[in-house]
Amino acid sequence: MEVGDVLSCEGSYYIVACLNTNGSAIILSKDEERLVNQDDAFYSFVCHPLRDWAYVQIPKSLYSLTDSILSVSVPTTVLSGLQYLKPYEEWVIGEPYRKGVGGNLYLSPKLKLRHWDRVIILTTAGRSDSIVIPKNFLPVGTRSARSKLKGVKKKVRKTVFDYLIQPDEDEE
Repeated sequence: MEVGDVLSCEGSYYIVACLNTNGSAIILSKDEERLVNQDDAFYSFVCHPLRDWAYVQIPKSLYSLTDSILSVSVPTTVLSGLQYLKPYEEWVIGEPYRKGVGGNLYLSPKLKLRHWDRVIILTTAGRSDSIVIPKNFLPVGTRSARSKLKGVKKKVRKTVFDYLIQPDEDEE
């Protein structure tokens, strides 16, 4: 069990917010907070969104210390309107134990969101804003792997002219 893991139990989803040294963990759901034992087999591991899911920044226009996110939705076709996403199954806030709105919004890869898709966020104060999915919408693990590859220099292919310009090693 790690901080940020999503657990399921009897159809409800929880996120691990804190691990204590005495072997217990504090888990949160949309409605409640519980203290459980880390070795409890009653809760099954679902995923670790902070590592496996892609994220977008919540717009500064929604930042608040007193509000919370009421719903996250994705527009569908013109006739059907909005598809409301399920918390802890399809979206997770980056710091669920912190009061207020702000930070990162992690979205499940099962949604298959692409570049230029929109996500609409509604807060408890009635404010809403939409986020356009950016081009670099990738899970954290993929982003870090790609950034490590950027540091590796590719071998430059030499042309015939490069060999002609280079002095021969035998002549030196």
